[in-house]
Amino acid sequence: MLLLVASCALVLSCTPSPEAQVRAAIDDAVEAAEAGDLQALMLIVAEDYRDGQGRNRQTVLGILALHLRGGERLYFYSRLRELQVTAPDRAQVMMLLAVARVPLELQMLDTVSADLFRIDLVFSLRSGQWKVAAADWSEADLGDFLTP
Repeated sequence: MLLLVASCALVLSCTPSPEAQVRAAIDDAVEAAEAGDLQALMLIVAEDYRDGQGRNRQTVLGILALHLRGGERLYFYSRLRELQVTAPDRAQVMMLLAVARVPLELQMLDTVSADLFRIDLVFSLRSGQWKVAAADWSEADLGDFLTP
């Protein structure tokens, strides 16, 4: 019995926290976008996705496809500003995203042409996977990225 309890404790301690799982989902999404991998992005967007503009999953994936398959490679710099797990199956995220046609690092943002965004996301745990259930996008400015 002690061995069973010790084994269970070991397994439970190895399970990443919800915060770590959401962070991993965000990292996977950014990597998929940089690679132009729309299939991987489709796995991260929930079937019942809705955003503040009334767009559904199909519409937002179509927009992503237009940008990712537009001929030029896109590079991304992301900065996670807030991540709060609000329920066992729900998390809210505020992140900043810079998109450019050259590789990006924070210190370069003031010298390259990049589109800067603030993205508010709602993640929902679906069948063991954290998926984006809702999002609101707005323009950001360079100061948003430089503020700790």
